[in-house]
Amino acid sequence: MAPSTWTVVKHVKGSSHHETSSKEWKSWTQYWKFHTKEEVPVMCPGEHKDKVNPHPLEPSGVTTVGCHVLIQDEKGNKLHAIVPACSGCNKQTRDTRNLNWLCKAVTIMDPLGFTMVGKILLPSVPNPSGGKPVKNTEYWTEITYVGAGNVSITITGYTNKYKRDEHGAPISRDYPNDEDYLLWLAAAFRGRVANTQRTIIRKEDKDFKPEIFTCNVGMYPERGRADYKKAYGICRADRCHKALNTCKHAKEMQELESAMESAYFG
Repeated sequence: MAPSTWTVVKHVKGSSHHETSSKEWKSWTQYWKFHTKEEVPVMCPGEHKDKVNPHPLEPSGVTTVGCHVLIQDEKGNKLHAIVPACSGCNKQTRDTRNLNWLCKAVTIMDPLGFTMVGKILLPSVPNPSGGKPVKNTEYWTEITYVGAGNVSITITGYTNKYKRDEHGAPISRDYPNDEDYLLWLAAAFRGRVANTQRTIIRKEDKDFKPEIFTCNVGMYPERGRADYKKAYGICRADRCHKALNTCKHAKEMQELESAMESAYFG
């Protein structure tokens, strides 16, 4: 894992149209688990519900989602990535900068390797029953045009159901204009990178090689700090931010706790 100087900047808008491409899993949480080789931590890195006390994630029954976020390092480099958090923190629209405690982020695009993961869905379709719109199963396989107007973002191209060699002229679809991440993603998928002739190639989830960063290092909830650090595999000693498996304090604390348990229980 790369050395971390990264911070979660904010949630991004428009990520609901970006879906995993794997046939074996249907969520970004599973994508995160596959690439980190870890289970989702038991505590949420978001402070939407409580700015002092941490709140639980899996396996407590709390709905956990893979949040699309923008991360940035101390040099100003920015990447988009997935961070597990509770659905409450992910749905918060007024406070998009609420993932402020230590967490682990898995990237979803490699600008240097010209690859990205996942697929861009077409807009949701009306619900025949009159309820909430239904997520589309159709996705873009080729994007020929991306434009942003006052009220909408327009994407033009071909899909898994509407193919160039079968239909000829491309189709266009409109999305809400506040979906900044969708605009960036579609433009990246369509356009050339860094003024080169190479375009972004969409890869299957398992074939994509993400970077994994520990973000918000040294940032923990005011209360329950030791338990939160333990949930993320960090030494519980005060002012120590090293991983449990590499820190001498963690070993010393474990030996002390074992000795105290033996003395107490005989």
